[in-house]
Amino acid sequence: MATPARPAARLAGAGAAAALVCAVAACAGGTPKPSESPGATALSPPASPSPSDSAPPTEPSSAEPPGSAEPSESSPPEVPPPGEWVITPAAFGPIELGADLESVAEQLGGTISNPSADQDGAECRVATDFAIEGFHGDLQVTAVDSVVVAVKWGINQSTSIDADMELPATADGVTLASPDAEVSGAMGPEALVNGWGPSSGVAWAEREGENLLVAESTTLSPAEQPSSGFIGWLYVFNDEDGDTFPECQGN
Repeated sequence: MATPARPAARLAGAGAAAALVCAVAACAGGTPKPSESPGATALSPPASPSPSDSAPPTEPSSAEPPGSAEPSESSPPEVPPPGEWVITPAAFGPIELGADLESVAEQLGGTISNPSADQDGAECRVATDFAIEGFHGDLQVTAVDSVVVAVKWGINQSTSIDADMELPATADGVTLASPDAEVSGAMGPEALVNGWGPSSGVAWAEREGENLLVAESTTLSPAEQPSSGFIGWLYVFNDEDGDTFPECQGN
């Protein structure tokens, strides 16, 4: 999937991202723990056994099934049925809102930060790292009463960000899927699918009379770009009033 060139809109400072995570000191426990991407293994094509010269003619046909599984690895995630919201970072597989926090932490290979934080029943986040095509990314999951209510995904680059920088192909590996969503606001559906926005602002999706905050973006001019910073992120909150759960997520 080709991503339209929207240079300045892809850029947001690391300071802006920090302001959006864990607004209170009790929720600020720990930074994302660097780890090898569990998805790197999951996305690698399976190794096929090399056929031996002495192998009978029937063995090559038996070696075909492993190869036939490869296309499924690159196929897009399934669109969930109406009413289900799923976030899919390419390296990790789908993360469903409403899932148990511990099971998501296990899926991500991350750790639960501040699991005992008891401010309004909030357990603040799961944080983990992943690497894609030379970029460094962070994924943060927010839970209330051990139920996942928000997912934040971003890509960092360790060197200066160029205004005309091409996004990695895996930028469209983050998918927000809801067949009955109507999107309005500063960003269109394409920005929601890819996690990028054409300008600073907030986009809302309305479903069954509920307002769900689905994406947010800020931009920096080329002169303001830090040596390391966010170039995109995606938030999802499932509170029916659009509440951003300020006890865990600053806004």
